[in-house]
Formats: sequence, structure tokens, C-alpha cells
Amino acid sequence: MKHISRFVIFSLLFLCGMPLWAQQLMITQEFQEVPFSNVLALYKNEFGEHEKPDMHDTFPYALFQVQLEGNATEVKKAKELLRFYLGRMTAVQEMHLDNPNEMLFLIPSTAKYIYLTCGDGCEQQTIMENARLKSNRVYRGRVHYIPEESMQQVEKQVIRKQVFTFEVYPTHAQVEIVHNGEKIPFTLTDGKGSMELNEGKYFYSVYADNHHTAEGTIEVSSNERKKIVQLVQANGWLSVRMPVAIEQQEHMHMSKITGQPWKNTIAIPVDSLPLDSGLYEVLVRKPRYYDYLDTLTIQDGHLTTIVPELNKDERMVMKTFILGEVGYSLTPQLSYGLTVGQTYNGLGWFVNARSNFKATVSTNGLVCDKGGVIEGVLPFYNPEKKTSSTAWHINAGLVIDVLELSVKPDHYFDTFGFYVGAGYGVYQHAWQLNNGNWVEYGPTSAKGVSATTGVIGSIHGFTLKAGVSTIGFKYMEIEAGIGWMF
Repeated sequence: MKHISRFVIFSLLFLCGMPLWAQQLMITQEFQEVPFSNVLALYKNEFGEHEKPDMHDTFPYALFQVQLEGNATEVKKAKELLRFYLGRMTAVQEMHLDNPNEMLFLIPSTAKYIYLTCGDGCEQQTIMENARLKSNRVYRGRVHYIPEESMQQVEKQVIRKQVFTFEVYPTHAQVEIVHNGEKIPFTLTDGKGSMELNEGKYFYSVYADNHHTAEGTIEVSSNERKKIVQLVQANGWLSVRMPVAIEQQEHMHMSKITGQPWKNTIAIPVDSLPLDSGLYEVLVRKPRYYDYLDTLTIQDGHLTTIVPELNKDERMVMKTFILGEVGYSLTPQLSYGLTVGQTYNGLGWFVNARSNFKATVSTNGLVCDKGGVIEGVLPFYNPEKKTSSTAWHINAGLVIDVLELSVKPDHYFDTFGFYVGAGYGVYQHAWQLNNGNWVEYGPTSAKGVSATTGVIGSIHGFTLKAGVSTIGFKYMEIEAGIGWMF
């Protein structure tokens, strides 16, 4: 009802094109609803205690209490104007009070439309629409009569309003405006919104996720009624294209140099990868190619495109390794040895030798079968069942570094591959006779071709191997080694 009361007194008198003298009333306190009990005493001067109007829910009037400001002449002028215009409203009654500085009007609460005429030749104006006055309500305000010579100055103090429009991108952004320290919510739909604002200067803030906040001021006036704001992305984008000669997918290592530290490995090529703005260092590695190392700058709202220059590396990549190793057989017995080798661009060689460091015994050509029989005769063996085992071999072969051939490792001495080789070996298993001579046990003893195979790998130079070896395919050992690659 705050707007209604202002229209009843202020809008009708000021906006209807009435004569200049009728524009000399100014609202100094807008009409607001007040508790009803505050005005009961106003009737005691006019009516007796038992003659007051019924003040309950059936009382069909809204009460307007007008407090007049100024000297006696100004109060008189104000009353004349109010009676002239409000008195012409149908069913409006003025209550006569003894207080010379107050006026009270009864307006029917059933009214949905209220009209006033502003004088000869002025069209009738609607001052309240789509809202009914509330019965049993009192609306109080203050009115001051302004002498004609002061009207020009007063008119300059009239607050003007303008419909102001915001249009923002992206359309999900939000707007907040501040005027005289007060925050005013501004509602947008699909990035656009309008509202009526008092003319003057406002501070605005437009914000959205993943965008930089835009701030500034607007001067709401007849000349400035719209503001278009385009927010800048709080990140940029990176596009990496591979040279035509390189079709398969590669990987690029990235680390941020400025701002908050950040490292990651991404698959390339890539299109429009979002990144925070700043300076980055990039590294692309590909087997048999020189590393591509560069720095690039990501800017807010911009797409940065690079094409890594990968040049063929014709240099020989040589790795040398040395390992100590041990072998174990089910005899059981242990053997010890050494492996050395080299790889060149993923392919290489190795040589290894291993022995249990026991000398062979002289058997004078005597060989027994599985039952201990020598040429059809079963000799007498040492009752203590003494035996002798001797094993040694020398092998050479091929090393295939799968890691170096497929994906150039981050560290120069990272390796994973296979080895296979062959050579010469001897395994003698002999039993002692009762007379102290030795007889070779034929089923397990072997002399001739030896072979070995297994896997080998290194991490930053630390190298391990594991595999199996055999001599004559009769004797077998499980082998393992540990060493260094340089």
C-alpha cells in the first residue's frame, strides 16, 4: 500500500498536467500503513465515545491521515488543494478535526479503481489498479506546501526512474548491482534482464564459473539504459597437431612454470584442451627421434596451437650391462657366474659363464647306467655313497630391448627385454667305487651344447635378469642375476 498512498496524494497532483499552483504539494513522508489504535484519539474531538464509527472488520473504509507541514499560510494552502481534489472523489469523506495541522479522509475499501480529475481540460487518470484498499487500515503521511517561487528547485529533487537492461555472455552468468552501499538483486533469464532503477550511478559485478569477474559502474539515465557484458574465460585452450610423417599417437609431458605448480602427461594429438593461463614447458619423446622441448603461453580465452618438430635421431643408443648371477639345480647344487653385454638401439649381445667351481674327477672312461651297471657288471660302490658333481658352461646370444624399440623410455637407462643364447657346457655326475675309483653316471651327465633364455630389465640403471639354462638338455638350472647398466 505504500505505492497506493503515494499515488493517491502525489501522482494525481503532480502528473496529471494540472495548473502550476496545483503542483505545489510535496510528499515529505510517504504514506504507510500504521497500527489502527494510533488514530482512535482523532475521533474524540469530533464524536462522543459512544458515537464513534464501528472500528471492527465490518468497517468498510480505509483511512488516510494527512499531516500538514509548514507555517499557517502553507497549511491553509495545502488544505485547499487537498479538499479540492480529494473532495471530488466519489464517496470520499473528510472527517473534521480540531487539530489544524491534520486532515483525515475515509475512502471506501471496496474500491478497486480510484479516479481523480485534475481540473478543467485534464483527462481522468487512474491512480490505483488491480489492488483493493484494505478496510480497517490507516495510512499516514506528511505533505508540505511549497511556495511557487521554490518549485523550480523542488522539481530538480524529484527522483527519476529508468528501465535498465543487462545482457551478459555466457548466458548463465549472474549480475549484482550496488547503490549507496545497498545490494540490489538483478534477475536474468537466458542472459538478459530488465528492472526499473532510480537514475544515478551504480556499481555492478558480473560473474560465472570458469570466467573472470567483470566489474564496473553504470550511470542510469535517459542516455544509458543498457549494458552488454562479455565475460572472458578464466582459461585458454591448447591444440597439438602431429607432423604428417608421424601418424600414431604419442605422449607429451607438460609442467606449468608460472602460478600454481602442475604436471601431467597427455596423449597427442589433442584438440582444444582447456588449461589455466600461464607459461608451460612441454616435452615430446619418441623412440629414434630427438626430444622436442619448448615453452608456450596459454592466454585466457585464446587457442594456442603447436606442431612439435620431431627430427630423426640417427645416433647409436648403446647400453652396457654387467650382472653377477647364480644358478640352482634340483641336484641340489648352486653355481655362480657373470653376464656382460651391450645393446644398440634396442638390439644387442651378451656373454655369460657360470660354474659350481668344482673340478671333474677321472673316471678312466667308466660309465654306468641308471642301475649302476658297468658293461653288464655291477661293481661294489663306496658304502658311504660318495658322489661328485661338476657343472660349468659358457653361452653367448642375442638381447632384444622391447622398451627401447617400442616406446623411448623417459630415462635413458630404462630397459625391458628378452635374451636367448647357446654355447658349450659340461655336467659330470660321478659315483665312487669301493676301491676309490670313480664311475660317471650316464643318465644325467652331459657334455656339449648348452642353452639359456630369460628376461632382463633395468630401472634407472639398476638391472635384474631371470631365466633358465640347460646343458645337453639333461641338466637344468634356474638362473637369476643382479647388476648395473651404464
